[in-house]
Amino acid sequence: MHLKPLFETYNIFSRIYQTAHNEHGYNQEEIENACKQQLANNAQIEKIQPFYTLKTSDGTNEWYGYLCFSQGEAAARAATLCQRYAKKWYTHELKPQNIVSIEKMTLEKILDDKTLLHLLVERMAWLIPLSDEEILAYDAWQMLWYFEHYHEAQFLLTDGTKVFVPKQSRLDLSSLFISSDFVAVIDDEGQYGLIRDRHKKFLDEPDVVCHWACEYYYIHVEENLAEVQREAPPQSDNYRDYLCKIVQLHTGKTIADNALCGSLDYKQRFLTVEADGLLRYAYVDQEMQEIISSKPYATIVTRGYDYNAVQDAKTKLWGYTDKQGKEVIAPQYDDYAPFNFGYAVVSKEGKNMVIDEQGEVIIVPRYLKIVHDEDDYFFVKSDKGWALFKKGEAQSDFLDVEAILDESFVRKHLPRCMTEEDEIVHAVEETLTMEEEEKAAFVLKHLRSEQKRALQSRCYTLPIQAYIALFDTFKSQKDLEEAGLWYHPVKVRKIPRQYKNIIEEQEAYVIGWSYPSGASMFDMSVELPVMFKKKDGMELTLGIKLEDLVLVRV
Repeated sequence: MHLKPLFETYNIFSRIYQTAHNEHGYNQEEIENACKQQLANNAQIEKIQPFYTLKTSDGTNEWYGYLCFSQGEAAARAATLCQRYAKKWYTHELKPQNIVSIEKMTLEKILDDKTLLHLLVERMAWLIPLSDEEILAYDAWQMLWYFEHYHEAQFLLTDGTKVFVPKQSRLDLSSLFISSDFVAVIDDEGQYGLIRDRHKKFLDEPDVVCHWACEYYYIHVEENLAEVQREAPPQSDNYRDYLCKIVQLHTGKTIADNALCGSLDYKQRFLTVEADGLLRYAYVDQEMQEIISSKPYATIVTRGYDYNAVQDAKTKLWGYTDKQGKEVIAPQYDDYAPFNFGYAVVSKEGKNMVIDEQGEVIIVPRYLKIVHDEDDYFFVKSDKGWALFKKGEAQSDFLDVEAILDESFVRKHLPRCMTEEDEIVHAVEETLTMEEEEKAAFVLKHLRSEQKRALQSRCYTLPIQAYIALFDTFKSQKDLEEAGLWYHPVKVRKIPRQYKNIIEEQEAYVIGWSYPSGASMFDMSVELPVMFKKKDGMELTLGIKLEDLVLVRV
């Protein structure tokens, strides 16, 4: 394929976009109008010149996605849009197969259609003009496509052995190889290949070669492993039928030939499918250079956190493994939930309960519903109403939130930024039409805030040790904020002797810390972190004993 006509077209359309952009800044509508006028009046442009648009269908709806300057670009882009393997909320399941078709059309048709014009101008914004010398030099080479940005179509060029980037390109080859020595690319036939940086990363002139020719249906690279399929798999309604190989790219060794497509992550972890359809969680042990696998399970949910939810094949009950595949909580629950702030809301024998990461029961399975708010706070429903819990302890009576949530309550707790009556009335109406859980959250969150303020009102009526005893042990900045102590001014009765001569003496200091200090450096049951300024202008954070601190009234 000769690329000269394509590159000359890029140059013309790029100049038109830049002129419009310079005249109209970031006003997209004005830019599109200016581009349309210039494209219609430019004698260099053939109005019957072909373009290629991607039309996507999910079986119900059809829509135009991208507009391309060549059929090769369209074929390469279409390969990325046919989502053969999909995850939904980190569980593996099949989505309805998107059908992507390539439709040829003229510039004349594009200029008469607002949607198509918008797609064309978006593509024009990413065009890179080449010099005449570059056009001649690259004319006979092959294009390899790389789609990094949503609307961007970056191209590389190859002579079959080495890979090059046009000098004017925005693409920096070094940036492609930040996480791996290998990058998957697509050719004009929609086939995947692999390029490699043979030198160490971040060199000014990477020596990039074609590692695998573009002969593959699918390649996905993570670090130095890749999911690989040479041929298109048969269509199936069962995601377990979508298998690929996991290949170690430096050695070319196949380390698994039954991996579930789309499961390989950046930490070299993936799922394998047994002959009986059960799943194993697997990872590459870098030290021992071997594959470590979990027990087989009916389902494995990988959420990117510290634990996977796993379902036992016989009992259909749920438990959890760690990221090495070790079972830390045996399957025993009716359902699963991700751990947030160290807790998960699950159910057992039809009753909701809360467990921690060791499987200890924090809120017993006695209640109708439990909603995790944040940290160790929960909204809990019984037949008497809703209550606020902190871990396993109720912080309020069970309340009839419907009865409490009248207009006066809502108005009292609306954000202060709402000042216009119409705005307030609208917010009140929205609040009163909330679902039950949303109403409970609204009431209980404000109840919790009032309880915090009630505790904070005792800030100056008690010695600091007694005030801190009203709260759980402080372990984070958030704990200090909830007590009203973060960045609170404080007098220090006794500065540690070894620091006395280097600290700039002040009337008061503030509670808190600055980098590189952190919460883990202090035992906040007996001391609080206090920020000082040194005489050389630098900051210093020291743990000061509670008996040596006095809060300054603000």
